[in-house]
Amino acid sequence: MGGNSLFSGYDLSIRGDKVYVPGSPGLTTLPLFTPPEESVLNMTSLPAGAPATSSFSVQGIVNLDVGIQRSPDLVTWEDWLPLTLGATPQVVLDGSASSAIRRFYRATVR
Repeated sequence: MGGNSLFSGYDLSIRGDKVYVPGSPGLTTLPLFTPPEESVLNMTSLPAGAPATSSFSVQGIVNLDVGIQRSPDLVTWEDWLPLTLGATPQVVLDGSASSAIRRFYRATVR
């Protein structure tokens, strides 16, 4: 899940371990991320609140320990937030999102 203000994509193609996104200003190539089977997670983008905040909810197996990672480019990932999933979706806010042109998020099983 993520967003990017540097290019606009109009299609998506996966070949091998790469994702190809044609658009403006050209073709963007990204590494394919395949989560482990046991990571039954659902991440949902939420309506924008304050302009400087990215928000989404995470839901999955109750008591599953996950780590939220963030990336500016889908290549370099930073361990950001440890989380234990509950019975209801947990809202995650990133107040530092305005300091980045783009920000992507993923959840991984810890």
